[in-house]
Amino acid sequence: MTKTLLSLLLLSASLASDANQAGLYPPWLETTSCPFERPLPTTIPETLVSIKYYPPEAYNRNLCKSIKPVVSVSQAEQSADLLLKREQQLNYLTWQYNVFSWAAFIAVNRAVDKEFVITDENLKSAQTPVWLNWRTTESVFLEDGSAPKEWLFTENKQYNPAVSSIHQVVDHQFNAATDGVLIDQQDNPVYYQKYMNPVAFNFIKTNELYNLDGQITYANSHGEVSFAQGSFLLCNGKSNATGAPSIPCTPATNMRDIDSNDPSGPVELKIAWKVLTDADDVSRYIHVNTDVLITDDNASKVVQKKLGVVGFHLAQKTTSSPKWVFSTFTHLDNVLTEPSSEQSPSFFDRQCPECAVNVANGGSSKTQVKLMDPINPITQTINQQVQAKLAVEGSVLQFYQLVGTQFTTDFSAAEQIQLPGKIVNYSGYGPYPVFLTNEVIETFLQLGNVKTDNRSYYQSSSCMNCHAKGAIATGYKQQGTQKKVIWGHNNGDMSFNFYDAHWKKEGH
Repeated sequence: MTKTLLSLLLLSASLASDANQAGLYPPWLETTSCPFERPLPTTIPETLVSIKYYPPEAYNRNLCKSIKPVVSVSQAEQSADLLLKREQQLNYLTWQYNVFSWAAFIAVNRAVDKEFVITDENLKSAQTPVWLNWRTTESVFLEDGSAPKEWLFTENKQYNPAVSSIHQVVDHQFNAATDGVLIDQQDNPVYYQKYMNPVAFNFIKTNELYNLDGQITYANSHGEVSFAQGSFLLCNGKSNATGAPSIPCTPATNMRDIDSNDPSGPVELKIAWKVLTDADDVSRYIHVNTDVLITDDNASKVVQKKLGVVGFHLAQKTTSSPKWVFSTFTHLDNVLTEPSSEQSPSFFDRQCPECAVNVANGGSSKTQVKLMDPINPITQTINQQVQAKLAVEGSVLQFYQLVGTQFTTDFSAAEQIQLPGKIVNYSGYGPYPVFLTNEVIETFLQLGNVKTDNRSYYQSSSCMNCHAKGAIATGYKQQGTQKKVIWGHNNGDMSFNFYDAHWKKEGH
């Protein structure tokens, strides 16, 4: 361990909260002050892959909050000293948030044993991860608008319906219902699921946000959804790892009503699944044998398939990043990374390097995929160190890489309306990096250079600027026998899940 890292750990420990002193938080993530002017740490904390299991929201509270606001670009242009300061701030935050991302990724991928006990063992390929016992949006926003089944860690998997979604979010020039289908090199589509932790689930259920009727009622009385900026909630002495007892402990109409000194935060996941065949090394994937609903020529059938995780979005709302922290991971075998590598990429034909990349064509042919934005060198360094530690213990997580973490750089809530500010800071709070893309979850949002108002801009996917448009229903217009939903303006606290809700049917 370097002297620099040791000094950082000691500083972090001295600034830790009472909760940290009680042993609830890793001291290297509980920092309220960060000495960014010092050299970056050269190694990750020794305990990163071996810390005791806690729910992922336990791993961050005030992470480097004191650095914000980061020196603005306009300020930095005025002085070489400010330019250096800005670079140091961003580099330090990038390091800290990336270590945080890995801690959270490891936490949700701890192994769950046959008795549904979450262990301190990092996931091996044949084991069940924590998040697979969470709830998918399909099991929460039911088609008849009725209340979802109660959260029960040991039963949640059976409430989650068969995997069925094969459509990505696409740019406005495409049709999301037909065009955004990713096909791998074995001619199989990629499937997608969205999961939520018990905090998000209980907030939605308690406030009846699981149907459009309930959302309208909530909007009329509260205006907008506001999840807690979270860390770790102990309810009657029990952790929220499994959601027992229910969280929140008492009904709350707004997450602000929960104890503001130690609020618990929502966690949302988006998973991209690849169909595994005999051509794949199953031991390299987080995988599961599960039901898949296939619709062909308006006929549907459920079949069993072996699916492996190839993309992993992890979003958490924290006190240090009010517009959430967005972490995205991909599988190492997804695309061509090294020209000399002997790997057979799942989404790149090495025999056709001239093929057009990231083209949305409705799944009519294999998709040639390329990650357009390079991974930050700081992130690459952290990846290599974490992967090496995971390899020693034979964890399947060694075959995944962090593409990046998007976090806020200030606390200014002002929404930027005019271009080009709107492109880089629509959400407010100064997202960094400006763009962050997962090649198998946002394949068709990597648009490169586009023209708007007769000017050229570089456009890719930005987690915060996209999720800022999340909303809940505020009303409806009657069109014949149909009710057309009126969605609020950015009133869903960065969550797109509320769009999955349906009207409440009679009798439910």
